[in-house]
Amino acid sequence: MLRPLFLVLITTCFLGCGSDDDHTPGVPTVTLEKLREENEGIWFQLNVTPPLTADLAVLITAENVTASGEHVYAWIIVPRFNSKKEFRLSLDVTVSWNVKILPLDGIDLNLYSTEGANIPDDFEFRGYTVGDPSEQTTQVKTFAALLSVEVLRPMPANGFLIIHFDTYPEELTVSHGKARIYSSTVYIHGDTYNFLPGGEPELEILFPVGEFELEINWAGGHRNERVRLVVTEPDFEHPKVLQTFALTDRVQVEFKDGHPFISPDTERIEMRFDELVKEDIYAPLDIQTEVGDKLEWEAVPQDSSFGEKSIILHRSNGKRLISDTTYTIKGAVIDLGGNIMWPKITFTTSAN
Repeated sequence: MLRPLFLVLITTCFLGCGSDDDHTPGVPTVTLEKLREENEGIWFQLNVTPPLTADLAVLITAENVTASGEHVYAWIIVPRFNSKKEFRLSLDVTVSWNVKILPLDGIDLNLYSTEGANIPDDFEFRGYTVGDPSEQTTQVKTFAALLSVEVLRPMPANGFLIIHFDTYPEELTVSHGKARIYSSTVYIHGDTYNFLPGGEPELEILFPVGEFELEINWAGGHRNERVRLVVTEPDFEHPKVLQTFALTDRVQVEFKDGHPFISPDTERIEMRFDELVKEDIYAPLDIQTEVGDKLEWEAVPQDSSFGEKSIILHRSNGKRLISDTTYTIKGAVIDLGGNIMWPKITFTTSAN
């Protein structure tokens, strides 16, 4: 079944004007060019040769290639004295479309309503020749899919939650808080600093205390998610390291002073904090030598949903510890109130 497709933001390209005698007479040839694809639709351009001496109505049809059977159409008016016309079709960009120029020869115009196309009742339809290219096929646009939400309930009003997507979420907006996007991960913070000229930065709390729903939208409204939050008063206390352990062959050795001797065969080091923390993405935790070389150990929270107060450094693919060598654990961790701590824990490996 055919249905009309209404046009949005039609733009005309004027190339100049003159008398009818300035143009070559004859039947015009029309070709179709695809300009760009957007979330709200797809831009095309009609090219006409020679420039027109009278307004020309061109019939455009679009067929859903992804799910066959859906056809739409639109009338495009190219004004006289012009040879180009840009237009946008409001097509669903999540499917593929075959868009083409339909010749008027042998067409029953009663099947193609001109309603909404700004065509006068006494308009004289003229024939045209369909040139090459006369059709274009659009690409299927994919949108980010939400994988998981990390949130603490309750959480402080200056806290944050983490949203994981499978790819970068375009056009992401939130009903509360400040969203910061890092590749496929989104941090939604409950506070932000307003920098005023000549004054100190002012902290603004964005999450209201109490229960409410946080709405997340992305990809031009094609996707959305609601997260129920229970928010408490802001937390401005910085996290503290309570204990640090070296873990070797199921043997747990606590760091009891600034330079404890631990086995160079240590594969894991656990840091326990007084509250729930995350590794700061700007300054990842790692083990460094005295000259600042990093061993590239992997820092992993005990639970990815803020369920534990520990972070464990795994050697994984990192460098092994060397006997009788001094190292320092450096980096940063952040609590749910956005408070940052910079641990600096020094230890020395044993000689054997």
